Amino acid sequence: MKTNKKLAFISLGAVAMAIIGAYSYSNGANAQAAQEPAAPKASSIPRHVGSFSAGLINAITYTPSCPGYVFPMDAAAIQESRSRAFVEAEVIRFRNIREGMDNYEDCMIENARRDIDVISGKLSAYLTAEAGKEAANYSALGEAARANADRIRSGGGGAAKKKKGAPATAAPAETGVFVSTYTKPTGRQIGSITAGTADAINYSNPCGAFLGEVSANHFANVVGSAAFNSLVDYLQHMPEKIEEFRACRNEQTNEDYDLIQLKVQDGVNAVFVPVKTNFERQYNLVNTQLNLHRQPGGLLAPASTPRPKAPAPAKKKRG
Repeated sequence: MKTNKKLAFISLGAVAMAIIGAYSYSNGANAQAAQEPAAPKASSIPRHVGSFSAGLINAITYTPSCPGYVFPMDAAAIQESRSRAFVEAEVIRFRNIREGMDNYEDCMIENARRDIDVISGKLSAYLTAEAGKEAANYSALGEAARANADRIRSGGGGAAKKKKGAPATAAPAETGVFVSTYTKPTGRQIGSITAGTADAINYSNPCGAFLGEVSANHFANVVGSAAFNSLVDYLQHMPEKIEEFRACRNEQTNEDYDLIQLKVQDGVNAVFVPVKTNFERQYNLVNTQLNLHRQPGGLLAPASTPRPKAPAPAKKKRG
């Protein structure tokens, strides 16, 4: 039942940023929305949304919600019956007994497939949202750099003056050169989900939006051109770090998606296989009892016909 498809990657290319002169730059970050999954074809099978437990993707469980199937015939009642009409009615019902089981199987498989489609959409939306956070944050950092460039160029020794109506900042003046401690994400980064139905869960991954190691306050409170230039230099190389996080996020989210499909399959099998096994057992029991009624002496045995008399010996002709 595994769906062989990949989530739509957030195709952003390089997040471009050009530093012009010492303090001015332009931000060319452009987030391209992921393609939404194609709408599922109309189906006559009723919708029954499955649910997930919370936790890391490798430890979650999936529970389908299709109405349970109960075998509708009783082999013991057929065995003990003395009514030909009852047994004949059971024969007719038995001919279509697999239809109910087939409908149950269709419900389980189709709704699991729809739940997987829902999860695909949620994970794609997560990739888009995280990329959007990165682009918005990067743009805000650029605005902060531009807003403080003239102050640093003119030799302003203090923090930037608070604009009227702007919230006060408690950040101290930054006088030292900024040194990054960034580490590239590597290895398996397993995501997690919240508990709930497939259409209500939330997904997150350790390779979430990379918002950098500096904030707008760093630019607002920095003192001295050397310290300011170290922030600008960090900003210049920040797109590379963003792309590393996006590559990690895309890869890890797709691996999580594959794992979720396996979890859905496991959840379906955990419920369906015992029901299917019981169906086949009950089916064989009923079939055996109906066949016994067809044997001589049974309620469905053909009526016995009298044995034909042997022909009378021919009379001898007189010579």
